[in-house]
Amino acid sequence: MTMVAARDLRNHTRDVLSMVGTGETVTITLHGKAVAVLSPVGLEKAAFLPKAAFLANFYQADSALRDELRELDQSSDELGPIE
Repeated sequence: MTMVAARDLRNHTRDVLSMVGTGETVTITLHGKAVAVLSPVGLEKAAFLPKAAFLANFYQADSALRDELRELDQSSDELGPIE
């Protein structure tokens, strides 16, 4: 991830946007502190995660948590619709 000062963004907007257009994510800083992130269109996080993808994220969970997740996976009505 590239960091660009707000002043450089102002002075080199086209160059920074070209970087983003090629797939790079750029963090904008103000007085050395990160204040914004510019990322390519289409890299936004999905609003909803499919149930299988959610459960796959817990492959390193301890065995008790894995058992509870398996139980929830089989009776997901308790949480509302999970797709």
